[in-house]
Amino acid sequence: MHSEPPSGRPPPLAGGSPWRIPLAVDVSTLPVSAVTVDVLARLQLAARRSGSSIVLRNASAELLDLVAFMGLADVLPP
Repeated sequence: MHSEPPSGRPPPLAGGSPWRIPLAVDVSTLPVSAVTVDVLARLQLAARRSGSSIVLRNASAELLDLVAFMGLADVLPP
């Protein structure tokens, strides 16, 4: 019988974590605002803590400009 490690996370599969595939997030309908960028950055943080990551899909030029202006271009890649 297998038990979960104390962290509550499932044990990694042989060869690495099963969570390494980035999650594509369609942001085409999200408003361009600092609140949106904040939520996306928090989502990225949660994904990275779980061993994964997110990538932005269908982001407008305005949203990408705001992400860059906020200094998060390396954190939230398109």
